[in-house]
Amino acid sequence: MLAQHQVIPNLFCLSDCVCLIICMALREGLEVHCVVLKNGFCVNLYVGTSLVEMFVRSLVSWTAVIVGFARCGDMSEARKLFDVMPDRDIAASNVMIDGYVKMGCMDLARDLFDKMKDKNVISWTSMVHGYCEDDDVVAARFMFDCMPVKNVLSWNAMIRGYCENRRPHDALKLF
Repeated sequence: MLAQHQVIPNLFCLSDCVCLIICMALREGLEVHCVVLKNGFCVNLYVGTSLVEMFVRSLVSWTAVIVGFARCGDMSEARKLFDVMPDRDIAASNVMIDGYVKMGCMDLARDLFDKMKDKNVISWTSMVHGYCEDDDVVAARFMFDCMPVKNVLSWNAMIRGYCENRRPHDALKLF
């Protein structure tokens, strides 16, 4: 229809369309899931596998759209989608935290971080990096010390944070 009238859709139009398609597909997928359960087809290996694949793809699609909004710096749209996601995973939460950190919204990043059931090294490192960027190396170091698992990126984030905040002695000591 848009092509017939030579209308070029803008970012907002397309994002709304993508959200609508995801919501519609998920709703229809849930309807199919109900039919499968009501009729006892869930014991069939092929049907069960297809349902699992549908839900996994749905989750990946949601996360991909959230990534798109976050990369464009539109965290309000990313958050709207995140909040209505039927099943949030750690990847979607990490995308949101990273987006908030990049926007300098550490209070929103911390709020989401605190509400996460499961956290991984990416979640923790994003918070360390964010606090360092926000010139709060004390909070960054607290996060760093609380991390249950650290990797090279975690160590680098904290060392770099000390350097960027003019604390070279602390950086060398940590190194």
